[in-house]
Amino acid sequence: MDDLHALIEDVWIARHDDELQAERAQRRKGRPPSIREGQLELIKNTELEEYRTGIGAPPATSAPPSHHLHAAEVPDLTHRANVTLFRRWDGKDPAFLDLLRYIRISSATPDKIMVSRPGRHSTLIEKKDEGPMDTS
Repeated sequence: MDDLHALIEDVWIARHDDELQAERAQRRKGRPPSIREGQLELIKNTELEEYRTGIGAPPATSAPPSHHLHAAEVPDLTHRANVTLFRRWDGKDPAFLDLLRYIRISSATPDKIMVSRPGRHSTLIEKKDEGPMDTS
């Protein structure tokens, strides 16, 4: 779970930071932010709030769709079969991601998870001897 939270905080939410910093650097003093800068700030703030408040439906936003996953929704890397399936992904076919099991996590309750999408791949059907991995 610690690794999942670190990925969200250090990679996912920070993924636009370089572009946002470049937009801010290009702006002359006293000028309003560019449209792109405003969009990037809105995306980041929306995702930070979703991650902070955690489990539940993603918030309504006027931000343009910028990604497949929401900040607090991640592939379930605590589930053995899902990890095996995730490792088979070539990183190119976005449709493959819909086969995976996803969980929602929160910075407010970092030890809790909620299955948000159970996954559609046949290997993700729960078996008594192959359930979630021990995360303790």
